Amino acid sequence: VLFDDFTVYHVDHVFGFFSAFNNNAIKDVQFYKGGFGAKYGGRMSSVVDITGKDGNTEQFGIGASVSLLSTNAVVEQPFADGAGSFILTGRKSYQSDLYNDILESVTGENQNAQAGTSTPGQFALGRFSIEPESYFYDMNAKLTYRLPNDDKFSISFYNGADELDNSRDVDGNADISRLCELFDGNGPFGGTFCEEEISFAVGTIDLSEWGNTGISAKYSHQWNDRLDTNFVISASEYFSYRDRLINTQVIYEDSDDEPTTGESSSNEDNQLDDFTVKIENDYYLNQWNTLSFGLQYTQQNIDFSLIQNGDLVLETKNEGATSTVYIEDEIVINALTVIPGLRVSKYSINDEVYTEPRLSISYELNDTTQLRAAFGDYHQFALSVARQSIEEGPRNFWTLADGETVPVSKSSHFILGTTHYVGNYNFNIELFHKKYEGLSEFTQQTRPIRNEDGTGLTLILEQEFHTGSGTASGVELFLQKNIGDLTGWIGYTFSEVIYDFPTVSDTTYFADQDATNEFKTVLMYRWGDWDLASTFIYATGRPYTEVLGVVEDTFPPTYEVGAKNDLRYDDYIINIQPL
Repeated sequence: VLFDDFTVYHVDHVFGFFSAFNNNAIKDVQFYKGGFGAKYGGRMSSVVDITGKDGNTEQFGIGASVSLLSTNAVVEQPFADGAGSFILTGRKSYQSDLYNDILESVTGENQNAQAGTSTPGQFALGRFSIEPESYFYDMNAKLTYRLPNDDKFSISFYNGADELDNSRDVDGNADISRLCELFDGNGPFGGTFCEEEISFAVGTIDLSEWGNTGISAKYSHQWNDRLDTNFVISASEYFSYRDRLINTQVIYEDSDDEPTTGESSSNEDNQLDDFTVKIENDYYLNQWNTLSFGLQYTQQNIDFSLIQNGDLVLETKNEGATSTVYIEDEIVINALTVIPGLRVSKYSINDEVYTEPRLSISYELNDTTQLRAAFGDYHQFALSVARQSIEEGPRNFWTLADGETVPVSKSSHFILGTTHYVGNYNFNIELFHKKYEGLSEFTQQTRPIRNEDGTGLTLILEQEFHTGSGTASGVELFLQKNIGDLTGWIGYTFSEVIYDFPTVSDTTYFADQDATNEFKTVLMYRWGDWDLASTFIYATGRPYTEVLGVVEDTFPPTYEVGAKNDLRYDDYIINIQPL
């Protein structure tokens, strides 16, 4: 996702329920679901290119709004007799009842449960008190100045973050029959564990933070009637941090033994820095032919560390650069438009050159119907790798491909579609097939081993990083109405995302993000001075791997699991309507 030419690596708040971008700061959004041109690179699947809003060049303006979820403010100021403008927007959430309901729907926790009102877990070990706290904020600032020769200079800034405190306390008398069955009497607190009446207390500190910062400077110059150039310098930063500490105390009610205590902890830290310089040119050869070409240099530094019980079990530190040249030619011959393109990149970490041919074709069959097709190869060097964990669920982290343990990922796109316009409506059908190679997954299937100097535990990365391939295929139907008091759209997607990781599963399986059916509607109605909106979303539940039990005589426990992603969560429905 690009915002004013800098990359934003985490694009939502509250686990996807809110966009990371404030509508007051957005001028235009270009969404390329696949088959995008040679101008864009470093992405395997899709691109969202967002242009930030310029400030008002005529008068000062200020505005604010309050909703059930957040407060929002915007300030605009012209300067230099209208040649320049400045805009500042800000948004911050607060923990209302509606916000808590949304947070509960994605975390599975009751935000206001009091001790003694709920029973956690499959083992029925007690009752809990949990009061998670969460908030997000984001801000945008943009300064724009138009020079006397009509050149344009702009500086854009973005900062946004989420914080989540999901800490909890669990206490009570234990029904330990399920644990005794799983551990066969060899529990974490000794052989007498299954023979005692016990009470216990478990305190969990669970703190998470994540966010983005980005800045760009852009200078646009028109050399003559045919040649335009954009000079861009941008930098962005992403961070994700999670600190989890569990303290356990077990009291044997009918014994003089001292209480047994235990502690476990984990810490994840992911840091990403991105610096990019690029030059983009558009050269108008004639009314049938426009040539686009450019250069780009990107430097990325990505660090990730995983600490378990005080031992640094996984650490990756990557620094790499990508140097790119691209060219594409838009050729228009009557109703036919053909855009061939080529993007060539050299990646410093493995010193390899990657060539990416691109081609898109569109044909205006008549005044109301357009046919189109797109094909292309794409590579990605900064990768979001899934870290599979039974205790914590799947969590992704960013790392750079090294060409060995973590290969450079590649995708090939094949897309066919048509758009038909009837009155105020347009109807779109698109068939797509994407083939993926060099996918990576981190699955901790072995235990950390003690370092030779005895200072700690580490994982053998070659045994934990797995390489696979995959496909994403499907059809999308889209109906939109843009004019009139009633506007909106209806979309339906049928798709399958299949992965093949031979070292993870003997058979192919549905990817974590697979949702076979997705149906979405957004309807807006203007009623006098009021704007009413309604949103409805239905989707097939995502796949997951079933936990069958615990291997005997293992503690910490080694889990026995079923076939990879063989089951699915329940389908989900979101229906948001005006009051």
